[in-house]
Order: sequence, then C-alpha cells, then structure tokens
Amino acid sequence: MKTDISFLSPALNLYDKLMISVQTQVSIDEAKRQDSKSEKEAQLGQIFAGIGTAIAVGQLLTGPLTKTISQHLEPTQQNPSLKSIWLGTSISIIISLIMGYIISLIAYKWLKKD
Repeated sequence: MKTDISFLSPALNLYDKLMISVQTQVSIDEAKRQDSKSEKEAQLGQIFAGIGTAIAVGQLLTGPLTKTISQHLEPTQQNPSLKSIWLGTSISIIISLIMGYIISLIAYKWLKKD
C-alpha cells in the first residue's frame, strides 16, 4: 500500500505549491484593492474638506469685504453700490477657493498618512 501511494507525492507537492501560489496572488490582489479603496477615501475626504472650507470662508468674508470695499470706494454712501458688491463677492470667492485648495491638500496628506 505504501508503494501505491508514494507515486502520488510529487503531485501532492505540486498541488501544495499551487495552493500557496493562489493564496499569495489572492493576498496581493486584496492588498491592491485595499490600497485603491484607501486612495479613493482620501480623495473623497479631500473634496469634502476643500468644498466645506471654501463655502465657510466665502460666507464669512463676503459681508465684511463688501462693506470694507464700499467704505473705501464710496465713503459718502450708506448702502454698498453694485460695483462694491461685485468686487467684494469676487474677492471673497478668490480667497475662499485658495483657502479651500490649501485645506484640501492638507486633508489629503493627513488622510494618506499611514
């Protein structure tokens, strides 16, 4: 009986090596999927942080900027002119976009940190 089974040992060794190879490939594929998922989560966090910062900064700056610009351009008028409103809004949009971009970069680096 031992002699009948002994001829199967090379095949069993090859089968073991095949199973180890398959397990290794599955582990590599799973690590790639996890890395891809981590990258996508970091990008999503970056987008949310940037948009949230841009909206918050824009909301906080528009009123004071418009009022300050209006006081410098038309010191005698009590209400801001259309020109002051557009200029204040434009400057606040520019500042909020810059701040949103900076915060999104910081958030991305923080989320990608392992």
